[in-house]
Amino acid sequence: MAGEARRVLIVEDEFLIATLLEDLLLKMGHHVVAWVSGVDEAMKFIDQMDIDFAILDINLGGEKSFPVATLLRRHIRHRVRHRGPRRRVPQ
Repeated sequence: MAGEARRVLIVEDEFLIATLLEDLLLKMGHHVVAWVSGVDEAMKFIDQMDIDFAILDINLGGEKSFPVATLLRRHIRHRVRHRGPRRRVPQ
């Protein structure tokens, strides 16, 4: 394994995508501390646990994950990156 294992939070409401991400991260040598599927659950988890980075789905069952990204900025030093359709993301 290259580099240090990281503690990762997955915020994803689709089971298949979340399990694929978890499998990939585990194979890369990281520790998935949790997989959560909603904004409220993610917000509580971030306040309770020590994580190194998170993978966020923007659309969680019709709810946007922007509040989660805002909270993550205060808890982890690495920035969240988004790759997808070019649309304006609220500040």
